Amino acid sequence: MIIVSNTAAQTLQPGQAITFNEVRLKTGCGEAFRMQTGTIGLRNNAAYRITFHANVGGTVAAAPVQLNIQLGGASDLTTTMISTPTTADTELNNVSASTGILTGCNGLPNTVTVANTGVNPIIIGANPSLMVNRVG
Repeated sequence: MIIVSNTAAQTLQPGQAITFNEVRLKTGCGEAFRMQTGTIGLRNNAAYRITFHANVGGTVAAAPVQLNIQLGGASDLTTTMISTPTTADTELNNVSASTGILTGCNGLPNTVTVANTGVNPIIIGANPSLMVNRVG
């Protein structure tokens, strides 16, 4: 299992993934992570549970912001997180999503990221949490 976070707020442009600068917990070696990146690598052919939580806002008032957990670079549409803050740059709303993944014999999909899949820049508040937990 690994839980990563970022101690500072960040602004993501459309298509950009969240980066993380802190490992809060790491057990075993089924997941790989390099600081200041947004990607967790899955090393084992196994089942994983993925959970994400963050406070998010927008840079454009009353415009929706959208994030997705991405598996192997493709958005998992069941994890679409949408928030529409009423004010720009100051109002943050909590979003979260979780999903499961089974990597195949070829190890694919083998990466997990969380990206801005909307059309507007997103503000990610400090201390988002991405957990990847091998469950089988």
